[in-house]
Amino acid sequence: MNTWIHNNRVWLFPAVFILVVGTGWFFVSGMNKVVADMGHAYSEPELYEQAVAQLNTNEQVLALFGPIGELDNLAILEGETSYSKMRDSITSSVRIVGDKAKGRCDIRAHKSNGTWQFDFLQARIKSPPESKATVIVID
Repeated sequence: MNTWIHNNRVWLFPAVFILVVGTGWFFVSGMNKVVADMGHAYSEPELYEQAVAQLNTNEQVLALFGPIGELDNLAILEGETSYSKMRDSITSSVRIVGDKAKGRCDIRAHKSNGTWQFDFLQARIKSPPESKATVIVID
């Protein structure tokens, strides 16, 4: 009686080759930093909660979007997130949904004494093109 590996050894080399090349590509391409930044962003929901609270206090944002709801779990994953090496500053873009419109929230912030301080915060509508609008909340 032969084992599965013995019967399918012709597939062993290609499978190992693809696994090694795929792992090498993951680290060389910088995807490991992207995945680590996304994971870290999920561990700091207070940043995004503060951003939504700031947006909901701005009259122009409320007129354009209506009240903006809490971010769902996919909002961060669909966006872009980049932390500094020391993880004390962030640049992020996430999806936001209001009663009147959907758009994106762009954030630049730094951590000071354990709390996030916003350097830049804006809400924008990208599509449809005739509805494009940007509201800068903090500059």
